[in-house]
Amino acid sequence: MSSIAFLLIFLLQGQSVAPKQIELAADGNLKGDKSRAYCGIYAAYGAASAVLKKSGGKPSVEFPELLSDNYVSSYSGSSTEDLLRAVEKLGCDGKAYQCLSFRSLEGSSWPLILHVSGRGAMGSYNHWVLFLGVDSGNVVIQDGEGGSFPMPASELLSRWDGKAIAVFPKGTASPKFYSWEILANCILLAGVGFMVTIARSFASRHSFKSQSLAFLALLGVATLYCILINPQIRIDANIARAVEIHTDRTMIKSISYDDLQRSVLSNTATVVDCRYRTDYESGFINNAISVPVDVSQKQLLAITRNLSRDVPIFLYCQSGGCHFSDIMAVEFAKLGFTNLSIYRNGYVEWETKSK
Repeated sequence: MSSIAFLLIFLLQGQSVAPKQIELAADGNLKGDKSRAYCGIYAAYGAASAVLKKSGGKPSVEFPELLSDNYVSSYSGSSTEDLLRAVEKLGCDGKAYQCLSFRSLEGSSWPLILHVSGRGAMGSYNHWVLFLGVDSGNVVIQDGEGGSFPMPASELLSRWDGKAIAVFPKGTASPKFYSWEILANCILLAGVGFMVTIARSFASRHSFKSQSLAFLALLGVATLYCILINPQIRIDANIARAVEIHTDRTMIKSISYDDLQRSVLSNTATVVDCRYRTDYESGFINNAISVPVDVSQKQLLAITRNLSRDVPIFLYCQSGGCHFSDIMAVEFAKLGFTNLSIYRNGYVEWETKSK
């Protein structure tokens, strides 16, 4: 079958779903001893709760029953297959998708479990979040054990790899997304790898085959579609700067012990301790607030809501070998904080010199 015929079949089979805001069941905070590794089953449980609440029901099992190797098959978390089993155990059906885009999210009537990069791991897709809908230009997300919160669409798009698991009632037809759009996105992803082959071909002076030229034409059509009909790159200066900071840590200036001490004494900066909460409770720099690297996104939004963006932010962690402050600098940049500095020698130096 030719590529064009395959494209037409995909296009004709496509169906769209009317956009709809999805309601999350309020069932309190879920507790686990490895909340980061449990991100997938938190999302699965939240999705099933939202789906079943519509019909007055609730998940067929309690959350603790998901804390097994059948649903969390490795210490780093759940696979797609694990989560499909979890969704079925909870009393719903699930289906995995790839190459979705923001338009797919806007068109979903059911919750979607999205595969994203975790905090401090941009480009490394090792985390799951629950997508519950679109509201006023933001996406509504549940991440881990916290409740739902709004996230800029641009941030989600900077972290999401296009993979998703739709969760819907048993006996209901699986969601149908825009097949032409999915195919276009898949072609673009394949094209990234293909362009590497093209470059190597030029470098080695090999000639193209006719199939290569046909694929290039198809890639061009897909690119044109995504640019003209389905733009999914939402420009956001804060997210763009956060990505730059993640890839170039030198963008955040470093401060010395003397600089920090002067600011602490004059109370002219907000000092942020990025270590785990237990370390903070064992001792911290004067007047520092605790914003640990493992803080949930909802808690982070609550903590930073009343912080002035006009006051310098000084972040620190344990020592020069700790990168928690770098990770949290990216998170602060996403929220629009621009006057950021890192005390790189951390609490160890502060404690030693302050004696």
